[in-house]
Amino acid sequence: MMIKPFIKVQYPPSKKVFRAFKVSDLISYTGRIYIFDEKNFSRYRFYEEHEGTQLFSLSNEIAFLKDVRLFSAETLEYLFIRGVVATVGFDADESLTSIYRRFSRLHLVSFDEGSQKILEKAAPGYAEFKDLRLYVGISALGYFFRREV
Repeated sequence: MMIKPFIKVQYPPSKKVFRAFKVSDLISYTGRIYIFDEKNFSRYRFYEEHEGTQLFSLSNEIAFLKDVRLFSAETLEYLFIRGVVATVGFDADESLTSIYRRFSRLHLVSFDEGSQKILEKAAPGYAEFKDLRLYVGISALGYFFRREV
């Protein structure tokens, strides 16, 4: 059995490059990721609704959804319309593949416990990561993969 090599990706993430990834591809990511928890996400939306402009641009960013409740079609559509290239987080539900396919976006999942712990410890906001090991859980074509442990 041959083990796939990790594909090294650095910030800023390119939509064109990310769309080429296939489900189960292994990625070693170095760069920043915006970390959303439920409170932080609500604050971002509140600012946009009341000020008429985004608090900051999410274009060409990767978003880590720290809270399982954020994995909804409405939240994902909101983020993808604002330019988020990929989401990172827990194993997403297979029912969300149509949203990822519609916007040609990826969902990445931590490859190992070490990467998951690093992500979970990060405070909401921008965080820098070096050689964060991830795999593609949902591809831009809407294919779904769940790794068996």
